[in-house]
Parts: sequence; structure tokens; C-alpha cells
Amino acid sequence: MANSLEIEYMKHSQRFLKYLDCCRHEPNQKNIHQLRTSLKRQLTFVRFHAYIEEGNEIVSKGKSAIKGIYKTAGAIRETQLNRRLSQLLLSSPDNAYENQLDQEESFYKEALKQEIADFDETAYLLLLNERARCMASASEALILQKAQSFVGQKAEKVGQILASRTDSERYHACRKHLKQMAFMMFYMDNAHQFSFVPDFARQFKKLDLLIGYWHDCEVLKNSYGNYARIHIQTTGKTTALYVMRKIQRANNKRIAALHRELDRLLPIIKQTHTKRQTTPK
Repeated sequence: MANSLEIEYMKHSQRFLKYLDCCRHEPNQKNIHQLRTSLKRQLTFVRFHAYIEEGNEIVSKGKSAIKGIYKTAGAIRETQLNRRLSQLLLSSPDNAYENQLDQEESFYKEALKQEIADFDETAYLLLLNERARCMASASEALILQKAQSFVGQKAEKVGQILASRTDSERYHACRKHLKQMAFMMFYMDNAHQFSFVPDFARQFKKLDLLIGYWHDCEVLKNSYGNYARIHIQTTGKTTALYVMRKIQRANNKRIAALHRELDRLLPIIKQTHTKRQTTPK
């Protein structure tokens, strides 16, 4: 009989296959986003299963089947976001930059088309079903106990990264762990009616928007900055520099707000993980 972990894992795996087929025909912004989100959620539960079984090779097998598709879809999404954000931030269209983005997007879409053509769906389904059978052997009591520990570990990891590193890349690392933590907390709330934090969905949405906008603007800053250094003549560099500074000022405010939210939220999660006792169902 399927348990909640297997059901959750299969739900996101089926969504991945659905949007993989959508991207085969139309790799637009919505389909690319849903493809990557389903993969992130799927891999979170692969990681969680590895955490239960204490086997890192489970994660390696889970990643290897979809690594190329995920990476290429990410490159497409970045070009799409860079186009949208540059149109919002630049006072007038930079046609040459948009042409560059069009060329990049076309290149990556062709690469994704090849990745999908090479994707061995039969082998993937065999791996999917094998992992689902392994997941089904865990009891709901064990799943809930390990899920609480998994979330607590992720909260500790985010705190360690922020405390030990000062570079801006630390927020990329935090973003990954925060998403995995959130996916697991949503699952625990839906499947086990267990909540670390009251009204977590609203609070996480605020966190996700802050760090998501920060990430997207950092990607644009790097992309447009590299373009400007090579292609923009001296007379146009003042405008480019203004845009870079504008992005940086806005991102500094987002990071300050992110720290305030995390300083409030992480201790609550850690405290709940340490003190709350769960009665097995």
C-alpha cells in the first residue's frame, strides 16, 4: 500500500513528465518554470528518501537522469527573465541586448530539444517505480519523525551558511536549502497535519519573493554587465552603470529584508524541531 511519501514523490514525477512533453512542443516561460519546479520538488523527496535510508547514491542516481534537462531549462529561463527585467529597468529598449538574448534563447531551446529527444523515458520510469517501491516501505510515523529532523537540519544549514560566509553567493546556497525546507514543510502540513510555524505558507511566500527577485536581478546584473563591457560604447556606459547601481541598491534592500525574516523564522523552526514531541499516528 502506498504511503504519503510515495504518493507525493509520484505526483511531482508525473508533473515533470507532463511538462517535459509540454516543453517538447512549446518551451515557453510557463512550461519551463513548471518543468523546473516539478524537478526541484521531485529531487527534494529523493534527497529526503536518501536521508531516511542514509544513502547518498540515491541522490546521485536521481540527478543523473535529468541533470542536462534541468540545466538547459534553467538557461532558457534565465534568458526569458533577463528580457523581461531589462524591459522593466531600462529607460529605453536596448535592441542589441535583446537580440543577444534571442540568440541565446534559440540556442538553448535547440539544446533542450536534443536533451528531450535523448531522454530515455523507459529507463526513467523503471527508476521511478523502483524508488517509489523503496519509499513505500517506510511507515508514516518514521516519515514524520525523519521529516522533522530533515527540516531542522536544513534550518541549521541556512544559519551556518549565513554565519560562516560573507560573499553574495551564499544566498544562492541558502535559496536551495530554503526551498527544500519549504517543500518538506508543505508536505508535512498536507499529509500529516504537522506545522512547524503557524501560517507558514504566507511567510514562505514573502521569503521566496525576496530571494527570488534578488536572484533574478543578480542574473540580469551579470548578464547585462558583461554585455555592456563588450558592446556598449563609452557614451552609453553611463546608462548601463546607472542600471547596475539601481539593481544593486534594490537588491541590498531585499537582502536586508531577507535577513530580518530569517532572523525571526529560523529560531522558531529550530526550537520546534528541538522541543516538539510527535505522537505516531
